[in-house]
Amino acid sequence: MPELRRVLRFIAEPVVAVVLALALGTLLVGWAYLSTRATPAGATALVAKGPITETVNVPATIEAAHETSLAFEASGRVAAITVAVGDHVAAGQVLVSLDAGNQSAAVAAAQATLRMKQADLASLEAGTRPEDLAAAEAAVVAAVESAYVATDDAVHNRADLIFNYPDQSPTLIFANDGSLKATVEKERGNLTTLFKDWQAAIGTLGNDNAAAVAAASEKNLATVETFLDNASIAVSEALPGQADPTTLAADKSSIATGRTNVAAAAAALAAAASTLTIKSTAASAEDIAAASAAVDAAQAAVAAAEATLGGTVLVAPVAGTITVQDANLGQTVVPGSPLVSMIADGKYQAVAQVAETDIAKVKVGDVATASLDAYPGAAFTGRVTTVDPAASVAGGVSSYGVTITFDADDTRLAAGLPANLSIVTNEKPEVLSVPVSAVITDGSQAFVYVKGPSGPVKTPVTTGIRSAAGAVEISSGLTEGERVLAYGASAS
Repeated sequence: MPELRRVLRFIAEPVVAVVLALALGTLLVGWAYLSTRATPAGATALVAKGPITETVNVPATIEAAHETSLAFEASGRVAAITVAVGDHVAAGQVLVSLDAGNQSAAVAAAQATLRMKQADLASLEAGTRPEDLAAAEAAVVAAVESAYVATDDAVHNRADLIFNYPDQSPTLIFANDGSLKATVEKERGNLTTLFKDWQAAIGTLGNDNAAAVAAASEKNLATVETFLDNASIAVSEALPGQADPTTLAADKSSIATGRTNVAAAAAALAAAASTLTIKSTAASAEDIAAASAAVDAAQAAVAAAEATLGGTVLVAPVAGTITVQDANLGQTVVPGSPLVSMIADGKYQAVAQVAETDIAKVKVGDVATASLDAYPGAAFTGRVTTVDPAASVAGGVSSYGVTITFDADDTRLAAGLPANLSIVTNEKPEVLSVPVSAVITDGSQAFVYVKGPSGPVKTPVTTGIRSAAGAVEISSGLTEGERVLAYGASAS
């Protein structure tokens, strides 16, 4: 007993008591941390489907609005002008258009190729049955016949309008550059034999020889497309005074329609022939992977073609008044050279510096909302009208200048006022999302803990855009209605 009393008096000493308390506390904290990592617990959140909006939030300064100059990014011939100096225009209104025949044909061809690649992939994934093979052969037969009809119309009913004696001794009805004239006339002369042989081949066309006739037909289509391209150029370069301009314009439009029809027929035949080839052979996993990659490439080609087509029109980024209009019909524009200038309706604009990490999200036309400390609760809406192409460096940090033009003139705005901008850079109407606090990162991998009957289950996820409200898109890994632990951390 004396020994026990000595131990108790030792523990009661102040210094010893503090040391023992700290040791016990450290032990308890460590146990709690390890327990959390092993079996996390916390508040749960529902995996919900709904809209999510990504924004870039930056401080800005109000400045007096300035004139905006607009230019084409690519060369082309001016085909239409819809505004004059002094005109008031709406946001998105077309101001000047370039001749877009080639670009429209390129979009149609890219879309047809995409459909072909998608059909190829679907066929590989589905496999081939005898009835499918017969159907593919029949589709090729129909595509060959349709291609002949489209080609015959493009040549005999459209291109032949610019020739005298097209089937005997074709001669252009107008003077043109000597070498081009001779080329087009020779090409038209060769088509007489081409159509004769092609028609004979179609006379024997059936499922048994569909592939062979299709291959020959594709070569015929390529020959006719070359002829139509040269014929279109010949009309465009007809020497002045050789034919009525109205007639030449009508002929060019008719040939352009023929070119589009032939291009579509060629794409359809290529798709049918490709499908037949695929159905005639067994597909491997490598074949399916390659077909999937081809679909991705075709989708990218469609997007590129559509972007190029979109570049043939000059549109007003905001509502305003035209101050300069230097375009002329028939003029060949120089890329990057301003043709139209305008002043936005609003007298003021907001200028901000967006961080290098966020600038890729921001683009011209994005909707933005500004709030001003001087007017609590008021919101001033506008759109992004310019994004600086080069970075500014301050204190070793790179950022890009972004200008927001307000939708309406407001007397409360004044130069020099500080503002806070919220730029909407992405919106998705129906996606799965969870609170940001539910997502844990471990290096490059993101995961969540899904509430299960036996406890939380660590589940890898793929995340998308994040909202300013604290939600993050989940593009894969979760199902609507599940519940996840919501606390958030970076794994160590």
